Amino acid sequence: MSRKADKFLPLLKPLRAEIVPAQLQNDAGIVGAAMAASRLT
Repeated sequence: MSRKADKFLPLLKPLRAEIVPAQLQNDAGIVGAAMAASRLT
């Protein structure tokens, strides 16, 4: 979830998995991509 999780979380349908705001907020995707790319070398 993004920095504005409080805006989007109420719009999600109930799921079996717990949904929590990302600790890295909007940078989570960038960090994940960098980690995945580092494994390719």
